[in-house]
Amino acid sequence: QLLSRNILSQRIEMIIDEIKTTMSKLFINTFSLIRQTTKANKFLTTFGSAWSLADIYNPISGGTFHTIPVKYDQCDCGLSSQCFTKYYGVIISCYILEGFLQSTFECLYDQDCIDKTHTSRPLNISINPSRFSINSTIESVLNELMIENFTTNLSYSNYFSQCSP
Repeated sequence: QLLSRNILSQRIEMIIDEIKTTMSKLFINTFSLIRQTTKANKFLTTFGSAWSLADIYNPISGGTFHTIPVKYDQCDCGLSSQCFTKYYGVIISCYILEGFLQSTFECLYDQDCIDKTHTSRPLNISINPSRFSINSTIESVLNELMIENFTTNLSYSNYFSQCSP
């Protein structure tokens, strides 16, 4: 038996809402696991943003490396992974990923910031309006799966031709 146009539309919307919720939860949970693993294991970063290595010479072992936590203002990365410093909306923290996620897009819209942070090559693109503001954190955009909008293309005539008795 064929569904009415309204019932079909409602069911499709329910399925799409469930898919969006499931995708978002799966992504956030997996990403959270990566973040927690990084913080819990106190990994050294290439940039030495959380820990620096001190070489202490020991004639018996030939040298031992000790880790020294980096400090941002009065915050010690050895005691908290929440330490940071801010520059034009760019957060520099103990862990690059955490700083990146808490950063905003402000610097990308400020020529002075771009000039001070790196050299760039202008692209010939137009900036389309976005539901995300320049003050949105990258984490909040990722939590929305970086999707501007989710469009449903429902064709009752296709459904009718495929499913009619």
